[in-house]
Amino acid sequence: MIICFGEILADIFVNGADTQISLGGAPLNVAVAAHRSGVEVCFVGRVGADLLGEMLIEKAKAYGVNLHIQKDKDRNTSIALVTLTDGERSFDFLRKNGADAYVSGEGVDVGEGDILHFGSLPLSTKEGRATCLALAKKAHKAGALVSFDVNYREGVFDEEGISAIREMIDIADVVKYSGEDMAALYPDQGEDALSEAKARLSVLTLGSEGCMVYFEGAMGYVPSEPVVPVDSTGAGDAFWGAMLAGIAKRHWNSLDMVAIEDCAEIACKNGAEATQYVGALPPLQ
Repeated sequence: MIICFGEILADIFVNGADTQISLGGAPLNVAVAAHRSGVEVCFVGRVGADLLGEMLIEKAKAYGVNLHIQKDKDRNTSIALVTLTDGERSFDFLRKNGADAYVSGEGVDVGEGDILHFGSLPLSTKEGRATCLALAKKAHKAGALVSFDVNYREGVFDEEGISAIREMIDIADVVKYSGEDMAALYPDQGEDALSEAKARLSVLTLGSEGCMVYFEGAMGYVPSEPVVPVDSTGAGDAFWGAMLAGIAKRHWNSLDMVAIEDCAEIACKNGAEATQYVGALPPLQ
């Protein structure tokens, strides 16, 4: 099973005079993509006990993922304002007193062979940092694989949050980076940082150019199919959900670079397809 832990948000898309409210949150998007790739998935997150939170829960149910969504009576459902320009997006997070970063790890059952995937936004609070780090250590003790999406967002993380991101990078078995993540965390080292990383598998997404994979000291490149993007929101999450699903379908300890690149090829296709609609998640049929 893949257990995705972290933020669930309301994505409010602003495109000129048009606005659209959609379901979002990187680990939730990863959960949906992994589920659509044919593996058993559970999502654990937190919303406010408000109408927006109820709306997100109802939307999430429609995607068929096993949900464990907590309701916080003292905090609000978090919002991400997403501005689209020529298919590319920029974010402005409205998370003051937001519930997403206070998701509890109580009752999260991780077993041998599971994959526990973390989003990064809970690391923006003291409580979230303690929860994620404790859960990651619990997962390793149980024989599970730990996955982490760096997903750095400017203005969200203070120095303690950035330190926690680095600690999660060191703890995780598999780590996903974007170009923005690399520029923020490793401005001087660049891609050399990934070849020296502690994770067994590090993946750098390159948008329309595909991805680089760093696995047990070897490096590989997987191109993406060329598409004209409508909206790139959630493309990296769709990529990672398919990547984790591919890993889950194989035995982690028997993986080699050929198998990793096979997983990445499918993931690149999934990510490219995710740019063909507005919003982080595919429209329901």
